[in-house]
Amino acid sequence: MTQSNSDHKPIRPALLRYIREEILRDPDYALDMDTPLITGGIIDSFSITHISVFMEKEFSVHIRDADLTIENMDTINDMARLVENALSE
Repeated sequence: MTQSNSDHKPIRPALLRYIREEILRDPDYALDMDTPLITGGIIDSFSITHISVFMEKEFSVHIRDADLTIENMDTINDMARLVENALSE
């Protein structure tokens, strides 16, 4: 059974909070769900590794290394879709 996006509502806020507080160390940093994080130079590949570990632990999913691409990790919405896809597998 597939779950709707509304079932995963906490994904985006949790990612936003984690990136602001743990990666950027600024809880008030101006980000939205479509802010380009990698292509905008806000985060680097080291940060992507930390975020992927957070996603795996927080949402009990497995993220394949091959899925850690700019297309899947550039925005919070991209990351949330990656988690949602992993949850539906």
